[in-house]
Amino acid sequence: MSKLIRTIVGVSLCLFLLWFLFRGTDWRVLGSTLVQVNLGWVMFSLALSFSSFFARVQRWSYVVRATDAASFRSMFSATQIGLLVNSVIPARVGDIVRGYVLGRLIKIPFARSIILVALDRINDILALVAVLFVTLMVYPSNRDIEFATGTFNNSEPFIVSSSLIQPVALVLTIFLSVVLLIFGFLYFQQSFVLRLLDRVAGSLSTQLARGLHSTFLNFAAGMHIFRSAFEMAKSVLFSLLTWGLVALSLAALLMAFHLDFPWYAPLLMLSMLGVFTSVTVTPGLVGQYHIPVVASLMMVIPSINSDEAKAMAIVAHLVALVPPVALGIFSLFREQLRLTDLIPGLGK
Repeated sequence: MSKLIRTIVGVSLCLFLLWFLFRGTDWRVLGSTLVQVNLGWVMFSLALSFSSFFARVQRWSYVVRATDAASFRSMFSATQIGLLVNSVIPARVGDIVRGYVLGRLIKIPFARSIILVALDRINDILALVAVLFVTLMVYPSNRDIEFATGTFNNSEPFIVSSSLIQPVALVLTIFLSVVLLIFGFLYFQQSFVLRLLDRVAGSLSTQLARGLHSTFLNFAAGMHIFRSAFEMAKSVLFSLLTWGLVALSLAALLMAFHLDFPWYAPLLMLSMLGVFTSVTVTPGLVGQYHIPVVASLMMVIPSINSDEAKAMAIVAHLVALVPPVALGIFSLFREQLRLTDLIPGLGK
């Protein structure tokens, strides 16, 4: 898919999601909600959001420095410029740019730098799995989920029965538990996991067994890039810290909107955002970011007005968008780069 077609598709989907979410909105209610926001809590949320990006770079440093000498500045610039591009161009093009910039700054081949980016993404996914696991464990699945009239311009309340939620939550919890156990065994007992995988998958399909063996072998190789289990533990810790800072940032926003929320509300919001935004489809995640925020708010605070939830989605998106854009532009100037300099990276 060419860049032009990809951009057209992304912008079209962005406009559709905005229309889907904001049609039927009472803009007076939305506006009055924004006026009453506590700016002190918003600034605190923004500070936490900024902090999460420094934790993200520190997490990546344990991967990069396991094979190459790299300054924090180089990794920071590569990460922020990549995130800046992701904020403009969909389909995770920024990950490619991130690898290109790192290779250029620390003088390593592009192929190796892109592997280092991929390993960091694996670390990020594992942390997301852990967040999803905790969310499923603490979210009360014994109550119905009700989306009130007008939430998504629905003419009647839309109810998801607890009789459906409970078995789905149980299956997902078991699945995520197995995934975490497999990755733990894959690091400490690689040969055992691969033999077991070959035996189980091989009974179904030889081709499936080969594909899974190759995939799990790559994951294992990625985890074993660390010099020791302690180095890996530090990387995982900073990955969890990154997600934790984002959760605290969301909690601060809930306080800014004077909402009475259960303690697990930021975790649910974080989980839904992590899943919905794992692949950038719309430019700047416009629309793609707002819908999971509104949906999660309606799930944990049934009494909230849908227009108030949409107001918070707008502010939450700005808080999430400002740091990568500001830090990305700063990094471009500091490294004396221009976006046009990154075109070779986009073409790799």
